[in-house]
Amino acid sequence: MDNFALALKKYKDEMNVTQLEMCSLLFDVPHRTLQSWLQNEKLPPNYVKLLILNRLLFLSESTKNSKED
Repeated sequence: MDNFALALKKYKDEMNVTQLEMCSLLFDVPHRTLQSWLQNEKLPPNYVKLLILNRLLFLSESTKNSKED
């Protein structure tokens, strides 16, 4: 399995969001597109992967920080 798919699953679980919620967080990525990434059927270009992973890292850290306050 590709590291991208594993990272998406990790962030999805960490943030405790549904696939549809994750689509919304990722600038309204189509649900079917997210599903294909999670199932490792397709992969976005590398620059899109980096943007998505950076966005998820930011959101994940924001979520952790708000829970600590």
